[in-house]
Amino acid sequence: MLPILPSCHLAHFTHLAHLAHPYCLPILPILPVLPMLPILPILLILPILSVLPTCVAYIAHIACFACFACFSHFAYIAHIVYLGICPSCPCYPSCHLAILSVLPILSILPILPILPMSPVLLSCHLACLAHLACLAHLAHLTHP
Repeated sequence: MLPILPSCHLAHFTHLAHLAHPYCLPILPILPVLPMLPILPILLILPILSVLPTCVAYIAHIACFACFACFSHFAYIAHIVYLGICPSCPCYPSCHLAILSVLPILSILPILPILPMSPVLLSCHLACLAHLACLAHLAHLTHP
């Protein structure tokens, strides 16, 4: 069960997901890499998106598993890449191409170093704590 984040965070993620993966819903098992590369510029220019109804954003939030996978792996790789542990995701190591645009932001988040290393991070279909923490902090940093 996903915690309900403030609507601005959900709307931010929903629009980010839509812009990065406009075709993700028909191909849920596939994790596109190239469309993820423009994420950093998008994060920096997105307007306030809290006008979307929370329920709509929340439905889109839990529906787009391709985007869950992307953000889970951003958080996951940011934690374990220095340990040399290879994620079990079939998209690895392609996701390294995408994380390059987000890692600078992830690296300054104060919550990352205190999150536990856990096998649960291997599951990209579960919104792990690192994923949700990153998402909430990204929304806060880009929409103060």
